[in-house]
Amino acid sequence: MKYTYLLLIFTLLFSSCEEEIIETTISSSFTCIVGGNNFDDNTPVIDINLSDMMSINLSDANYDVNFRIYNFSDILVNEIVYFSVPGMGMVNEGASTYSNTYSPPYDGQLVFTTKDADKISGTFHFKSQNIDPLLFTKINVQDGVFTNVSY
Repeated sequence: MKYTYLLLIFTLLFSSCEEEIIETTISSSFTCIVGGNNFDDNTPVIDINLSDMMSINLSDANYDVNFRIYNFSDILVNEIVYFSVPGMGMVNEGASTYSNTYSPPYDGQLVFTTKDADKISGTFHFKSQNIDPLLFTKINVQDGVFTNVSY
């Protein structure tokens, strides 16, 4: 009888305890300052084409920001990627389009601080100028940070 009570107690003890599952969700984000205004996009559109160029397209209520990162698979963690060709960084504001400046010394760079098989994190900044040759307006993209972004 004593063993029956012990068996009953152990059965109740182990069957009544649920396994606690702790989920940690790390959200992804792209943030920066565009033309002096805060910019935030948590749903970037990212694609890597057959030529190994990564396209990142971001948008908020005021701006569209786009990146073209060439030879993506060859870039190492913490390696500086300079905005050294036109169109690597683009900003659209209404009907105006701005492209990164690309003359040495380069006024833009991107660094992947984490580059996993399916997620990236890093920092970026660049200066851009209106692509209309009659306009000389500029927009700076500063303090850019992206965290835990899937690709």
